[in-house]
Amino acid sequence: MKLLTLTAAAGALVALAGCASSTNSSTPAQHGSPSIAGSATGSSAGSPGGVPIPAPSDSEPITVGGPVGVHVLSMTGPFEPAGPFLAGSVPGLLAQIRDGLGGKAPACPTAGCWHGAKVPAGTVLVAIRPAPNACQHVQHIQSVKSSTGQIELDLQLAGLCRPGAGSAARMPAMLLAVDSAALPASGSVSIELRAAAAGATMQSIGGVSASLPLSS
Repeated sequence: MKLLTLTAAAGALVALAGCASSTNSSTPAQHGSPSIAGSATGSSAGSPGGVPIPAPSDSEPITVGGPVGVHVLSMTGPFEPAGPFLAGSVPGLLAQIRDGLGGKAPACPTAGCWHGAKVPAGTVLVAIRPAPNACQHVQHIQSVKSSTGQIELDLQLAGLCRPGAGSAARMPAMLLAVDSAALPASGSVSIELRAAAAGATMQSIGGVSASLPLSS
C-alpha cells in the first residue's frame, strides 16, 4: 500500500499555536502549524441552550469534493494524541498512536477505535482529530492536488457552541482513506491541512510528509 500524508493539529478554532515537528526515515514527518481555536475549549465549552453537544458520530454526513479520492471511514477514533498519523492499515495507525502515548493503549469511544470501519482497497489511511472538543464538527472536505506528491485537504467546520451554556464532548480522531492513485508510486508525498469555520478564511493547521511506499 502506498502512503499518503496528511496533517492535522488539534486546537480549538481561533487562536494559533505551533506544533512540534519530528522526522525519521520510516515515520511520516510532521511540521509545525498554527491551530485554529473555537469559541470554547475543554469540558466547559458552551452549547446551545445548555444542551450538551455530543461527539461526532459515524452517522453524520460529511461531503467530499476535489480531484483526490478521500473517504470518511469513521469518526470514532482515539481522543489523544491529535495526530496526524499515516499508515497502510488500522493496526499500523494504532501502533503509531500507542507510540505517541508512550506505549499506553489509546482511549476511544465505547464501541472501540474506529469500530466497524471498512477500508477500501487501494487506499492509505490518515487519522486526525480535527478539534479538541465537539464544538466543531466537520461538514465538508475539499481536496486540492497542487503537484505530484503534494495534496491539500481543506476542512470546513461548523461551530456548534456558544460560551457559558452547557458542555461539549471530547472530539475523537477521524479516520480517512485517500486513494493511492493520487500518490506517486515512489519518492515522497506531502499533505497540507487547512481548516475554517463557516464564513471564515481557511488557515493552515499543519502538514506531514513521508517516503513511499508506506508500510502497513
